[in-house]
Amino acid sequence: MPRCGGARQREGLASKRVLVPRADRIHFWAARSRGSGLEHYDLFPLTSTASSSITCAQYTVLVSWATSEGTRRSMRGNQRRDTAPELAVRRLIHSAGLRYRVDFAPLGGRRRADIVFTRRRIVVFIDGCFWHGCPDHAALPKSNTGYWLPKLQRNIERDLETNMMLENAGWKVLRFWEHEPAIEVARNVIATFQSTSPS
Repeated sequence: MPRCGGARQREGLASKRVLVPRADRIHFWAARSRGSGLEHYDLFPLTSTASSSITCAQYTVLVSWATSEGTRRSMRGNQRRDTAPELAVRRLIHSAGLRYRVDFAPLGGRRRADIVFTRRRIVVFIDGCFWHGCPDHAALPKSNTGYWLPKLQRNIERDLETNMMLENAGWKVLRFWEHEPAIEVARNVIATFQSTSPS
């Protein structure tokens, strides 16, 4: 098994930091090795006392699909909850006296809605134009299309499946695009809330 000092030196391989899932949450430095398919790394703990005597462990690491540093930053900046459009709508409906759950799964599992009125069985989604296929603003990626196109199509299919599952379970589903004015979205949500009796 290679020594870490050697892993740094061998063939001038570039190093990059990765986080390996471990209970002790240790950060590692990874030296890229040559291979096909998945990229392989010799990993070793990054500590102040690290030396060439520390033995490396061999891991296979999935590499980001981002095709550029700008894409990587953009992907990392995407939030699953508390986006600016969501916050704007939530402020408006909260000021109107409505109370709700945030980032909640009405049916359990991983299918979560942005805003949920549990007693009135209303769920609200405020969908990102890129990730959910907005017909007005979604721009298909020009690179790495073999990855992106199936992924984005699956997002659309999943949204339709989620709508059907919720409606079959007796929920009202409201979906909006992130580009829609917050005041219009809030008015629609409030009107639906007021016209729906508690269950």
